[in-house]
Amino acid sequence: MQVRFAEQLEFTLVLVEIESYPNADADRQVFEDVALIYLEHHQVPEVISLVLKPKGHQRVSGQCERTSQLGHTRLSGTWPVVELWEWEAEELFADGDIGLIPWATLARTDQPAEVLVARCVDRIREVPNETKRAALLAVTEILMVWRIQPSDFRISLEEQNPCSNHQSSTKPSNSCVCERSARTYTMYSKPDLVRLHQTDWPA
Repeated sequence: MQVRFAEQLEFTLVLVEIESYPNADADRQVFEDVALIYLEHHQVPEVISLVLKPKGHQRVSGQCERTSQLGHTRLSGTWPVVELWEWEAEELFADGDIGLIPWATLARTDQPAEVLVARCVDRIREVPNETKRAALLAVTEILMVWRIQPSDFRISLEEQNPCSNHQSSTKPSNSCVCERSARTYTMYSKPDLVRLHQTDWPA
């Protein structure tokens, strides 16, 4: 995707890879995606790997290297990896960026999961922009099923979010897209939120 940050005049190519769990093939996938983007745009994108939940001892390293058959040529890449469970939920609340609040549902905290999710929902309901509020609640609804059973919150979320018409209570798949417009992060799950259009919200 092409992103124009608040402090920049030109668009920047950005690749965000979201993994439900770390897996041994994640680095290869990112490496090949970077190569494809470079071939098409002749520009190396800014890359970040976002991992939602831990799984055993597996990790996403954020690096990959390939060597030619005779060993004379080497191609490699490195990029940052964010493990969401290592973030502090309170730091996300204190940041002041409303786009970070849905991610707090999976961040590290000592609070009960139901209390944490309720805080996220209450904070998002304060957003005056209806479209932005609906998208943020939809993201929160998707992410919270990794932490709690959503039955107690689903009705509440749907009342505030007319764009969320899916009935599935299963966990989201690996196929997601994340975009940043100005200072706002929003994650859309392709299977669940295909009806949500991309909106360029102001900072």
